[in-house]
Amino acid sequence: MGQYAQNARAVYRCIMPDRVRLLVEAEPTRCRAEIANGVKGSTSSVLRAEFVSSRSRLPALGSHGYYAGRVGAASAAVVRKYIEGHKRK
Repeated sequence: MGQYAQNARAVYRCIMPDRVRLLVEAEPTRCRAEIANGVKGSTSSVLRAEFVSSRSRLPALGSHGYYAGRVGAASAAVVRKYIEGHKRK
């Protein structure tokens, strides 16, 4: 997940045509913004290397935005159910 996302791991992912939702487990002292930007940066690098022909047409992959929140007392199963319930049809 990139150098800024060290000691964090994706425990669940939901891939949709227009977005990816990740449930990431990390120490509570880790900065969520650094984890999110690390994931986005490393993913962009991998995709740009794999799809070289798209570089000139796509100056940037993805958007600058993201949401990174804390789950708190909710279990991973509850968060997974929430993510699954919000899939676009």
